[in-house]
Amino acid sequence: MNTAFTFSVGLVPSQQELVDLYTSVGWSAYTDHPEDLVPMCAGSLYLAVAREDATGRLAGLVRVVGDGVSISYIQDLLINPDFQKAGLGSRLLDMALAAVGGVRQVYITTETHPSNQHVIDLYRGRGFTPVEGYGCVTLAKFTFDEVKEVNATA
Repeated sequence: MNTAFTFSVGLVPSQQELVDLYTSVGWSAYTDHPEDLVPMCAGSLYLAVAREDATGRLAGLVRVVGDGVSISYIQDLLINPDFQKAGLGSRLLDMALAAVGGVRQVYITTETHPSNQHVIDLYRGRGFTPVEGYGCVTLAKFTFDEVKEVNATA
């Protein structure tokens, strides 16, 4: 892929652009409440986006939450499938880590499904390791129905 991209920091895409991006990767927990997309991006500690130069189309984003001193959490890193395998995920992740990765704790969570191994490999390549490696456990409390349904069948 010879597509050129422009990267920007702190510029929040429109609600429709965010809906289109999150829909492209199937993250319906976000798109079920489209009115939340712009405020969540605007309230992030760090936000970087990639746009296709030729069209201005939103190709991907990384979003970090936290206090920027003791903890950063890479909440979202997503690339529209039309632009995957172009190095955008790596570039956006590196930008986020350069901006907010120097804190005491940096976290990221992803699915363990085998089809997601390339994402796990990307994170491991940047020094991330399962929390068990630090003698810790991470617990989560989700309030949306999809996770409740998954947990009920597990």
